[in-house]
Amino acid sequence: MFVGRKMFAVLDRTGELVVKLPPERVQELIHAKVGRGWSPGSGLPLKEYVAISLAHCAEWSRFAREARAYMGGRS
Repeated sequence: MFVGRKMFAVLDRTGELVVKLPPERVQELIHAKVGRGWSPGSGLPLKEYVAISLAHCAEWSRFAREARAYMGGRS
């Protein structure tokens, strides 16, 4: 999913929803065990990305809207 040319959400190869959010929000979700740090294959998680587990798929649309709002406000 994109805002203009900027990606804010994607399904990764495990089927989890990956969203781009502020680093503080990413850490909140990781600590709450809603998601995990996400890496595009480098092994090092990116600070603005979190993979939301399938156990929380009922909330995916809310996280996608939050990510879109975050990315829509960035230049």
